[in-house]
Amino acid sequence: MKGKQFLLANKIAHGHELIAKEDYKSALPLLLEAEKLDENKIDIHLGLCICYAYFGQWFFALQYAKKAQALQPEHFNANIQVAQALLRMGRVQEAFDLMQQLKNEYPDSVEVNILYTECLSYLGLYDEAKDIYKKLLLITKEISAYSNTAYQYIETGDFKEAMEYIQMWLELFVAQTPKAKSLAQGFMSIDAANESLLILKKTLDNMQIPFMLTAGTLLGIYRDGSILPHDKDYDIWMPFSTPKAELIKLLAKHGFIHDRGGNDWNISFRDTRHEAVFDIFFVKPENNKLVWAVSKMKNKILYFHNSITGISSIEYLGVSFNIPKNPEIILAEFYGADWIVPKPNYNTLILGENIDDKYGLGLILGYNHCLSNCVKGFYKKAHGLCLQILSVHEDELLERVKAHIEKHFPYEQYYEHIPYRPTRTNNLKIFG
Repeated sequence: MKGKQFLLANKIAHGHELIAKEDYKSALPLLLEAEKLDENKIDIHLGLCICYAYFGQWFFALQYAKKAQALQPEHFNANIQVAQALLRMGRVQEAFDLMQQLKNEYPDSVEVNILYTECLSYLGLYDEAKDIYKKLLLITKEISAYSNTAYQYIETGDFKEAMEYIQMWLELFVAQTPKAKSLAQGFMSIDAANESLLILKKTLDNMQIPFMLTAGTLLGIYRDGSILPHDKDYDIWMPFSTPKAELIKLLAKHGFIHDRGGNDWNISFRDTRHEAVFDIFFVKPENNKLVWAVSKMKNKILYFHNSITGISSIEYLGVSFNIPKNPEIILAEFYGADWIVPKPNYNTLILGENIDDKYGLGLILGYNHCLSNCVKGFYKKAHGLCLQILSVHEDELLERVKAHIEKHFPYEQYYEHIPYRPTRTNNLKIFG
């Protein structure tokens, strides 16, 4: 028995050491072995929750967080992990109810307040979230507080204020040594995402709701015969006349949860069974073009304009999907005449050939993604976003951020330099 307990304690300790080093791939099987030896150790369940959360497998993360919570109902980290998993699975009200309890018990906890305000964001209560973040920034230099504060202002269409918070943090970033680099960033599991796509297609077909593959999803399937390996969501067009509220209710019945945001132009859904995300964009003909958009409050809209080519189809996963007729024309409008050449560091919201972005929505989202990737230690991705933004937009501070990353991680294999366009925008011109 003593030998078994020693082996168990060693596996738990080693598993958490690996988690501290962000080696979740090695920690996961070790903690699963520990679970077989004893199912009543809270440290095992919390460790497994953290590992599954890292890999985006929130169903299993929630399972283990609840096991930990069952062992110690008042355990702080167990309750935080339960709330986080609920939130990521789209069970926002449950997460919010739990976070309200924790906020009453730990009113000054930075961690509690950050997760609580995330719940507020999912519920669309951005102004309340802003007030909490403003107070948080008086007592903490927690990087995620700056990123999340900027996010609230982006959602409410206050881009100038969002940029001010982003620049505050970027100045802090270049003034200190970055935290250790995280392991490679995870993307959608292709097999799981494909299964999710088939479920969505069957669901929409049964509802007689037409849809079409577009953007990065179209590029991967048409050019490579599969979704892009670095993709994080599916891109779908639907007619602008699609009843949005009814769509949200119908898809929820089939396991597709309405993610945060949503408006007349675009809605995101998450299939929590497979952790696949679907970005649905509503399109309409206008001035001999197919118009669609990404939109925030205060009518801050980034428009896309594509040629009207009609409808064709493509075989994928043994079934037929609608795509634009003459897809080469559409792909060239997104990715340029050389769309056939893979570009792993390419965001259409920043670099797209067919965008009209007078408010800088694509830029401000790019900045905030750069910031959040720095928060997570994904410096190659953050560096890539710097390259993208700087190719179209002048910013001395972002140049320093890029150089700072290169200085501290000189052996990283960064994405290729993107040539600067002859005419670039700047913060004063776009954000005031």
